Amino acid sequence: MKKIALTLMALSGFSCHSNADNAASFQLEGFKQAYGNVHYMAKVKVVNVEISDEKDGSDKHVFSADVLTTLKGESRQHINYEMFVEHGEDATFNETPVYLALCIDDQGKFYWPGTGSQFTPSEEINSWLTQNKDTHANTQSEAAWCK
Repeated sequence: MKKIALTLMALSGFSCHSNADNAASFQLEGFKQAYGNVHYMAKVKVVNVEISDEKDGSDKHVFSADVLTTLKGESRQHINYEMFVEHGEDATFNETPVYLALCIDDQGKFYWPGTGSQFTPSEEINSWLTQNKDTHANTQSEAAWCK
């Protein structure tokens, strides 16, 4: 039975690697798009979150994170950023490092621009960052996601 299934998968062009490669490529494209559309990007370790109720019925989550590497924007050792969510939405995080794409408001506060703004470190992203180090080091953008 296993031989038949493997033969069928081979004939259909199925490959576990191609699915993983596609997912990695998709994540890298999202990362590059985020990089070009925000004010600030860094590799961070989230260490805390505080939740408060807002008058409009939403919740405000304020995350605290240690900055491991600043990729775009002013270098910092620690940041706080805000995220507004539906009332009762869980604030899940762990201390595993992630790449964050953030906006900065008129008062200089960091805020989450939305889905597609957090990325798990990967070989593909790390490789792209290394290969494009000089290109993206001083890149300015319109920060379209922040308007």
